[in-house]
Amino acid sequence: MRKCFLVAILMSGLFLSACGGGGGGGSGEGGGGGSSAPAASVSLTGPEPLPFSSSYNCPEFSTNGQEILPSGCTDILDSAWFGEPVDTSGCTDVNGPHYSQLTPDANRSGSPGLGARQWVGPEYTNGFGINFTPTSSVNIRWYERYDPGIDLGGNPHKDVYIRNTASDWTNYAIPEPESEGGNYRIVIASDGRSLEANPPISIPTLIDGNWHYYEVHLDPSNVKVYIDGSLYIDESISVSNTWSAVVFGSNTVGAIENTTCLPIDYDDIAITAGTYIGPQ
Repeated sequence: MRKCFLVAILMSGLFLSACGGGGGGGSGEGGGGGSSAPAASVSLTGPEPLPFSSSYNCPEFSTNGQEILPSGCTDILDSAWFGEPVDTSGCTDVNGPHYSQLTPDANRSGSPGLGARQWVGPEYTNGFGINFTPTSSVNIRWYERYDPGIDLGGNPHKDVYIRNTASDWTNYAIPEPESEGGNYRIVIASDGRSLEANPPISIPTLIDGNWHYYEVHLDPSNVKVYIDGSLYIDESISVSNTWSAVVFGSNTVGAIENTTCLPIDYDDIAITAGTYIGPQ
């Protein structure tokens, strides 16, 4: 079965959506990725009931800077959460513009369907998000692959925004590498804490062109972060809000130091109301 997800990135408040599948990866040219689907009205389609998993049952797709939903994905996609215009410039470098894609080039080996590709560099293309049924306990599982040429430098790079609601900028959690030479961490804004992996994990081992599995568990009193099946963070917290939205690829320009556009791929996303998911 193919995978389908919503592409809706936060970039200076700009959102977009798209859905499709993936495979293979590393670097490649952006802006293409098959024929574009006809334009469709953009509306909130959710919240998705839990458990949720991406099916990516959509045609190959490139946003090409347009706010459109590919045919076959409008049932699970949520774009324009904030009612903001989309970024139409893509990520532009000497090779031209690169746009968010659902493409076989972003599919995880052995996984059916397509995968999602975001381009990062001097600019950012749109990432994606999912609106789901509010829950006080949540597990979010995803696979992510950085192009090995990506240079984080001294910057943190937000892998995922986990949020109370799509428009809540106060109650959120962000799992992320804190810098190229730093550790992996999760920032719990609701609790005012930044919790680091223990034992520390070398960030270059996660930015190596290979797929890595991540899973985050949040409940009112505990946070856990798994990377490639190992538990790296298991800490007590105090959080009273619920969770109902996740945004992948939400970063600002300058979060990486590359001057050319390089891909970050996402695949095999799943969400439960606090039940451990595990690798796929």
